Amino acid sequence: MEYEVIEDRKSPDDWRVEAADDDGRYFIAIFCGPEARQRAEEYARWKQERR
Repeated sequence: MEYEVIEDRKSPDDWRVEAADDDGRYFIAIFCGPEARQRAEEYARWKQERR
């Protein structure tokens, strides 16, 4: 799976990490609050490394 960091459209200060698997299932983690973008990027990197 590829993990993508995206700014939330409805809540501009929130950041999402999204991924889809080969079966078409979607996974989303939402980060808000202080340093939301940095935490989302860190989480996406961590998930990529665990593959």
